[in-house]
Amino acid sequence: MKVNIKLGKKNGCCETMPSPISNTTYYPSLYLSGEKVELPNSGEITLKFKKVSETKSTRDGETHFSVELDILEICEVEGKEENEKEDSGDALDKLKNEAEDSEEEDD
Repeated sequence: MKVNIKLGKKNGCCETMPSPISNTTYYPSLYLSGEKVELPNSGEITLKFKKVSETKSTRDGETHFSVELDILEICEVEGKEENEKEDSGDALDKLKNEAEDSEEEDD
């Protein structure tokens, strides 16, 4: 099953004081501990995981979800280091995707 879920949210889920105007996009974090993992600064990663728990709660009329995963294996990593240069096609694809993401967030 292939799943592609965009996780960025405007005005973060856990802010203590609401901001009147914020263009910042917040993303959930994944923390890896134990073995040293050599990863590029950005890219795509394929993981094997096991769902440990799933929680659904409602506060002030808003439904919130959380999922705890055990990361079993890092299967594949694709990315570029900061000093690697993109070819023009990759750069154009990146700009197109960023523009599409920005349009979706504005909706």
